[in-house]
Amino acid sequence: MSTVITVPKMGTTDRGQFTVVSARHPWRWVAGTAVGAVVILLLVSAVSNPRFGWDKVALYFRDVAIVNGIGITLFLTVVCMAVGVGLGVVLAVMQLSANPVVKASASAYVTIFRGTPVLVQLLFWFNLSALYPEITFGIPASASTPTRSSHPSPRRSLAWASTRLPTCRRSSGQESSPSIKVKAKLRVPSACPASRPSSG
Repeated sequence: MSTVITVPKMGTTDRGQFTVVSARHPWRWVAGTAVGAVVILLLVSAVSNPRFGWDKVALYFRDVAIVNGIGITLFLTVVCMAVGVGLGVVLAVMQLSANPVVKASASAYVTIFRGTPVLVQLLFWFNLSALYPEITFGIPASASTPTRSSHPSPRRSLAWASTRLPTCRRSSGQESSPSIKVKAKLRVPSACPASRPSSG
């Protein structure tokens, strides 16, 4: 004797005719209980062990230097995360670029920094001062540096800046100086807004 079960068509099934029973997962409860027991044992051991010296730990956390160090650490963490996310977005957009140079540059940067271990990068950046004691950003040609350009306009502009600068400085009541030092070795000649270099 056979039993025939009629299955209704899709879209006409009344969900109230079925009883949904969730699958049982007893091993999940077993694993959760085991992990919880281990965590509780570790906490009890840490609290009851006198070698941890929790009274001294509390004193350290109330120290001004420790609190300032925690604040600086949190600040640097936020700054580094912001810079990392921003740089990551820029590199991702560069990798999607149709320009092969931009795409290759971004891919090379990501490959190098992703493939280099963090500890190696930490040692390299920490000892970067041994290779470059001073990193400067300067203008290739300043008022006191002769240029090799064949075009006379850059030379006239530099000569005008070097001759007009003392006049501008004296008119403002300050000592004359051929250039203004901006940060480390970044020398930018000053200029008077009301004057223009002669074309002759």
